[in-house]
Amino acid sequence: MQSIMIPKKIYDKIESVARIFIWGTIYGRKKMSLVGWDSICQPKDRGGLGMRQLRDENISFLLKLGYNMVFDEEALWVRFIRSKYGLDGSLPDNIKRDRSSFLWKSLSKIWVLLRENIIWSVSLSSHSAEDNWACLFRLLAWRLWKNRNLYRGSAAQQK
Repeated sequence: MQSIMIPKKIYDKIESVARIFIWGTIYGRKKMSLVGWDSICQPKDRGGLGMRQLRDENISFLLKLGYNMVFDEEALWVRFIRSKYGLDGSLPDNIKRDRSSFLWKSLSKIWVLLRENIIWSVSLSSHSAEDNWACLFRLLAWRLWKNRNLYRGSAAQQK
């Protein structure tokens, strides 16, 4: 979940199991849900159970890897990936490649979101990397929450 984009069917199956666990079953049939899944996934201080949407978690893990790939140039894995795919110091608009690793394919799916947020974050604050990191993830959390149906809707349109 931390290094590849998990398919929608897998998310749906895992969330289905979680829903059955929360609401239970009667004679093998699902009980009626009294609260929407989006309400269950709200933080506890907002009345939810604090569960997280798996898709949002997966995207945030991939964004963290992408952020490290852009800014942590000294890490061995970053140097390897950058040299393998020819990523120099600049941020390309698109990183899709034919015949690439699962990690690279997953990063290419979230690259536009990462690129927009990194550019916005760096231009907003020039204090330190920690400020940019905090700003990036505050913005990311807000955008994911605001556009939570955008990702689900795009998968439905592709079918």
